[in-house]
Formats: sequence, structure tokens, C-alpha cells
Amino acid sequence: MASLQELRQRQRSVKSTRKITQAMKMIAAAKLRKAQERAESGRPYANLMAELVDDLVARTAKFNLSAPDLLIGKDQDETRMFIVVTSNRGLCGGFNGSVVRKAKKLAEDYKSKGGKFKFFCIGRKGYEQLKFEYGDFIVDKISIPDKVSHSYAVGIGDRLIDLFRDNAFDRCVSVQ
Repeated sequence: MASLQELRQRQRSVKSTRKITQAMKMIAAAKLRKAQERAESGRPYANLMAELVDDLVARTAKFNLSAPDLLIGKDQDETRMFIVVTSNRGLCGGFNGSVVRKAKKLAEDYKSKGGKFKFFCIGRKGYEQLKFEYGDFIVDKISIPDKVSHSYAVGIGDRLIDLFRDNAFDRCVSVQ
């Protein structure tokens, strides 16, 4: 049986660990809040860009103009690329898990309709959760830095365009 002094030491140790864990939670919450604010600030721009592209595709079809496959997609929809966007680290609640569950569900739904699928993982956590069950279907994995620059994002886009042009997939879906 432990002595009273050992029990008190253990109690202090547990309290100290609790304080450290609480501080880590507060830091993670602050980082998540900042990331959410950055993502929210880009949403109006993304919505306008989506409207612009949709309008461009509609006008192309309306005036019987030829448009590149990259803009309108390919005629067949045999292989889908699911772009799974997660974080590199944990401590962000159920975010990573919910993204991976959604990606798995979309892939299985598409597979049940007779289609083929692939994953393009952006962020280490998504890759780590998918590699055991879907390792053969993962085309690429990209770890993201804490602060993503424009040139880094362009590099990811270029990689996806290269895969599209190499007929690795017919359509892609972003899962986030």
C-alpha cells in the first residue's frame, strides 16, 4: 500500500497533468477558431467563382461552343476522384473523422452504382485513416503546412490537372 506522501505526490501529478491538458485544449480551440475564420472569409469568393464557372459552362453549351474537358468534364463518368481534405494533426474534435466517414460513404455509394473511385488525400489524418481499408485506391497524399501559400495551392491544383489529363479519373468531388 502506498504511503500518504506518495498519494499526495500522485495527486499533485494528476492535477499538473490536468492543467497541461486543459491548456492544450485551449490552444487547439484557438487555432481551430482562427482556421474557421480564414475558411469563412474565403467562402464568398469561392461561391462567386463557382457561379462564374457554372455560368461559363452554361453559356458554352447554349452557344454550342467547344470547351475544354477540364471545364465541362468528360462524357463518361466511370472513375471518380474523391479529394479528401483533413488536417495534419488531431485535436480538432470530430472534424477528421467526419470527413473520412463522408468520403467512405460517397465512395461506397458510387461503387454500388458500378463506378470506380480513387482518393486524393490532402492532410495526413485522412490518409492515415483511409490507408488500411482503401490503400490501393489512394492516388496521392499531400501533407499541408500550417500556413498554405497560393503557390502551394496551385501546386496541388496542377497535380490534379495532370492526373485528369492522364485519364486517372473522369470527375472529381471535394470531401471536406
